[in-house]
Amino acid sequence: MAPPSTDEVASDPPEDSTVDQFSNSRFRISPNFRVEEILSGQQIGSLIAIAFDGLGRCLASRENDPLMRAVDTGTDGKPQRLAVFCDQVKNCQGILPRGDDIYVTGEGPRSPRCID
Repeated sequence: MAPPSTDEVASDPPEDSTVDQFSNSRFRISPNFRVEEILSGQQIGSLIAIAFDGLGRCLASRENDPLMRAVDTGTDGKPQRLAVFCDQVKNCQGILPRGDDIYVTGEGPRSPRCID
């Protein structure tokens, strides 16, 4: 059985979920959760992968760029920009935070060590 198309998923949310305001019914979420835009599309560019570490910090990968992290430079608790987190890898297709370590699949040395 083929997965539903984006149009099928977006146009018919189940009764037990709510549709978030951000993207033409693109996301389905439970009533106890919400989707928030933390950085604009102009700020982040074309993302390949995102993940959140154990402290809730957003890690992101852009095409042909190093591993990035969303950085809060203000006092509102929301990130204002992306900053380089590890320049030893780029084009990360997968990001897996686990404990104090972050495993990535991308271009670069086999076992880069990125220290925060």
